[in-house]
Amino acid sequence: MKSRLSLFIATVFVFSLALDVRAMQHTEHEGHGVTTEKTETMDPHSGHSSAMIPANVVDLGMVTEKGVKATGHLNDVTEIMTNMGMPQTHHFMVMFTDEKSGQPMVEGTVALKIRNQAGIESSPIRLEGMEGHFGADIMLEQKGLYEFNVGTALIDGVKRQFQFKYEYK
Repeated sequence: MKSRLSLFIATVFVFSLALDVRAMQHTEHEGHGVTTEKTETMDPHSGHSSAMIPANVVDLGMVTEKGVKATGHLNDVTEIMTNMGMPQTHHFMVMFTDEKSGQPMVEGTVALKIRNQAGIESSPIRLEGMEGHFGADIMLEQKGLYEFNVGTALIDGVKRQFQFKYEYK
């Protein structure tokens, strides 16, 4: 059930990125309630401008470690999950790219530990491979600063650690 839900959310995210480019040129979509910011930055993984990232998705930035770039995003799925009777509030996703070739790295083992504002760290959460990224549904219980520590053993066999931070307001 949990895996199907993660796949559903990832699919919704991917389809939301595929919206008509002409519609994305507007800063607000009439009747859709979606707000985006205009920008010229390109996402190195998808080739899309960040203007195509829905407003409820937060760009956590890019971190490079031992020849691999990791780009993190956090999608607020509170409403969807609440409607399904589930406690998760966000979908955490991370994409990996080989720094030299620019090719996506989509195979391997990836886990996430979340440290909250009180310094309490979660148990490892396995991130599942999903349509070009690794992700999992998570719960951010309180407002405050969160640290996302991602450990990997990608297909090249090299172990890496990536860290992202997010202030939940």
